[in-house]
Amino acid sequence: MRGMIAALVLLCCQSFSPAMAQGLKQADVNAAVEDFKNGQYSSALTAFRVILPVTKDPKQRADILWNIARSLEELGRPRDALGAFEQFAAETKRADAKAKITKLTALVFGRVAVQCGGRAVAVSLEGREGAPRPCPTVFQRVEPGSVVVVGEVAGEAFGRSVAKVVAGQSVDVELKAPAVPQTTEAAESSFSVLWAVGGAGLLVGAGVGLYFLLEEGPPAEDPRVVIWVDDMNQGLLRR
Repeated sequence: MRGMIAALVLLCCQSFSPAMAQGLKQADVNAAVEDFKNGQYSSALTAFRVILPVTKDPKQRADILWNIARSLEELGRPRDALGAFEQFAAETKRADAKAKITKLTALVFGRVAVQCGGRAVAVSLEGREGAPRPCPTVFQRVEPGSVVVVGEVAGEAFGRSVAKVVAGQSVDVELKAPAVPQTTEAAESSFSVLWAVGGAGLLVGAGVGLYFLLEEGPPAEDPRVVIWVDDMNQGLLRR
């Protein structure tokens, strides 16, 4: 009720002198502050929101923005309070709201921590703007609900995982990255090793064969073959 009265008073201020209008506005601010101190956060919020558009002084405007954010926080509306504190920080360039923003961000959003088994691949959240990130990574300020984590290698997706994000919590996701393909140099190196091993095996086998030949000596004479010389024709006869 007090907020509605404040709104009507402010609308009427246009026909009053600037000094009188300023006096009425300050009275409304004081009344809103009293409502906040007395725990009447909804009434205070309404009054502060009515006063804000007609407030031009930077310091007074900063105070009202802060009070709006605090009223929303006390009303248990963390998402709206976060937006109000971020507006305060953007307009005033002050760090007063940093702790509040950090606290409310943790309450409103979740986090997704992604691992990829040590492989240098890229990951992204399906439907979320932004270029893929190197894995491992942690996605901050993720809206609660189901999200799809996509892994990429050379611009092509290799895996997808669905994660359930809860406000104020962090969820871990591990993607199984594909095996590293063998490069041409690695293949040539492997072939060279195999060729060297095979060649060494052949040399060893040949050496072993030669050793046994030397140990056994020349083959024994076949008793079925007799070679003799005919003195008449110097020929070779076999029988």
